[in-house]
Amino acid sequence: MPAYTYALLLTIILGLLTNIIRFKGKGWFNRYIVTAGSAVTIVCIDFLYPPLDIEWFILLFIGIGVIAFRLYGTIFTNVLAVGYMMSRDIPFEWIEMTVYPLFAVSLAFLMNYIDKLRCQRQRRLDLSLHAFKQLNIFREVSYKIQQTRTEDQVLQIMLTAVTAGYGFSFNRAAVFLFSEDGNYLKGEMATGPLTPEEGFKTWQVIAENKYKLNDLFRMKETENSLDHPLNEKVRHLSLRLTGNTIAEQAVQKRRPIICRRIIENDPMMKRLKSTLQMKEFAVIPFFHQQGDIGVMFIDNPVSKKRITEEWVDQILPLTHQASVALYQSQLYKRIEEMAKKDGLTGLFNQWIFQEDIERYLLTKKQRPVSLILLDIDHFKVYNDTNGHLLGNDVLIQLADMLGSSVGTSGAAYRFGGEEFALLLSETSLVDAREIAEKIRDLVEKTVFPSESSQPGKRLTISVGVSSTEIDRSMKAAQFIELADEALYEAKNSGKNKVVATEEYVL
Repeated sequence: MPAYTYALLLTIILGLLTNIIRFKGKGWFNRYIVTAGSAVTIVCIDFLYPPLDIEWFILLFIGIGVIAFRLYGTIFTNVLAVGYMMSRDIPFEWIEMTVYPLFAVSLAFLMNYIDKLRCQRQRRLDLSLHAFKQLNIFREVSYKIQQTRTEDQVLQIMLTAVTAGYGFSFNRAAVFLFSEDGNYLKGEMATGPLTPEEGFKTWQVIAENKYKLNDLFRMKETENSLDHPLNEKVRHLSLRLTGNTIAEQAVQKRRPIICRRIIENDPMMKRLKSTLQMKEFAVIPFFHQQGDIGVMFIDNPVSKKRITEEWVDQILPLTHQASVALYQSQLYKRIEEMAKKDGLTGLFNQWIFQEDIERYLLTKKQRPVSLILLDIDHFKVYNDTNGHLLGNDVLIQLADMLGSSVGTSGAAYRFGGEEFALLLSETSLVDAREIAEKIRDLVEKTVFPSESSQPGKRLTISVGVSSTEIDRSMKAAQFIELADEALYEAKNSGKNKVVATEEYVL
């Protein structure tokens, strides 16, 4: 068998053995094994088959070393090759001394170019995957936000996306909104751990159950949250605005600010450090075209990962969308409140009265519910004499008295025109009549503007009272009708008096 065939077989055998060992190790170990294996192969060939041109095998060894270790491989393999040839007295010419380094350097430059191309390709791939992940997060968040109109749900969705591992992966996030007077930032909601130990525990639960972003959304919706302690602490926290705090700077600039260290003369930073153990954090403003809403603080107390501007900028589209959603939810809340309240007196309107009375009768069947209807006596005379503007002032003044009289046991409503209603839960007919009498007496003793123009020289009311004590199964229409008939009786029997259903029936 020719020498070259033996050399080929030996190379194959050593190559197989090298690969068997290589698959058991890590990347750096594999490179050492391959390089060492090629060196052993050359030595074996040189000793077993001296007639072969070992120079070509040495060139192969240099190529393997360069591919495996780049610059270090270039230097090491050339030195080793020359040293080996000299120790074995292998004759070589100066051209070989030139070819080996030139080959090694050329191959090193080629591999370096290939590495750069590979890195660029990997970076583009990573950016594409990251962009895809962001788009997926924005899609899920947008879909969830479009399905809700409440402020709490908007905050839950945004905070979950910011802190979830399948989201933007910040460890903690807390939202503070401006108080009505603009002097404080009031804690609204937070997500994340209070301590690193709590964070690791939460991560373990999420990993074991393989929760994804939508799973965490559902958990928040059902209030099966993993971070109640932080949320409760933030809800009871208010941060005073002194004019130059970090939050105010972020709001004024309308740009996020990253805090690398706590500044002692900033009371807000000191409060965040002492209360929430924040040391390095970012503050992101919430704003829209109509004004500022609040801020969000984010930090990484568990992973200790450094917060970068690039990382913070990634969540800005989400915070802008959440800001608009918060503004819309606040508008919706105001419109909803306006729809429930009477525009003049601020009391609940008849629509809410009808809803409440149905609910009271349905849920309070085992306990009495009472209804008080009252009407201002001779109110048409008052309006004709003093004008409707002054009449409106009287309605507002009376509504304030009714609102404070009903307390927590029920609610006050403007039933229509100069007629009002009080719905009292868990109140007997006797107690309701007593409350009605106190209100009538209070109105009689209260001084109203220009009341001297009224018959009797004062403004008075007539009151009718009914209760489910008479019939626990009565419907809303019958309940209202009984109170209305009692009010009619009070009007017809002299006004400025209280008539209860039982008295009227008897």
